Amino acid sequence: MRYKHAMKSGIWLLAAFFFFLPVSVKAEETALNTHVTPLFPESQVDESKGYYELLLAPGQKETLKLKVGNSSSEPITVQVTPHTAYTNTLGNVEYGKDANEADPTLIHSLDELMTPSEVITLSGKETKTIVIPLQMPKDAFEGYLAGGLRIAEIKEAEESETPEGEGVAIKNEFAHVIGVVVSNTSDSVEPELELLDVFADQL
Repeated sequence: MRYKHAMKSGIWLLAAFFFFLPVSVKAEETALNTHVTPLFPESQVDESKGYYELLLAPGQKETLKLKVGNSSSEPITVQVTPHTAYTNTLGNVEYGKDANEADPTLIHSLDELMTPSEVITLSGKETKTIVIPLQMPKDAFEGYLAGGLRIAEIKEAEESETPEGEGVAIKNEFAHVIGVVVSNTSDSVEPELELLDVFADQL
C-alpha cells in the first residue's frame, strides 16, 4: 500500500512539474529576427484575416505588399519567395514550400503568377515594405488558387562547413509564411474529387 501511495504521489508531482513548465508553441519563433505585417489591397475580401484573400478579375494585375521589420540591432538580409500550396502525406496543407511533384490536374501554379523579391538588407531595427507583383491568368477559372509567401532571413553558413573552393554557402533558416488565396468569383464551387493513384508509402 505504501509503495502504491508513493507511486501515485510521484506521478502527481511529475505531472505538476510539467504542467507549470513554460511551454513554447513554436521553438523556431525565438530565433526569428523579423516581424511581418501584410498590407492588404482593395481586392482583399476580409481584412480581419491574417492572410491574403483576393477577389480578382481574369488578367488583372495586383500588388501584394508586406511590411517587414528587423527586430534585432544587427543588419540582416531577407527574401520573399512565392509558393503553391499542396497537401503533404500527412494530410496537412503546406503553404511555405513547393511539392516535389506538381499535381498533374493543376492548371495554374500560384507561385508562377507572382514575382519573388530580391534579397533585401535591413539595418538594425529597420522596417521596409516589400512589393510582390501578382498577374492573374487571362482565362477565368472556378474555385481558388492557394499558396503562400515565405519571408526568410538568409544567413551565411559557417565557412568550415563549405567545401573548399566553393565560397560561403547561403542557407535559409527561419521564416514567416503568409497565406495567399485568389479567385475570380465569390460563388461556391461543387467539390470534384478525382482519384489519381493508390500506393503504399512510408511516412
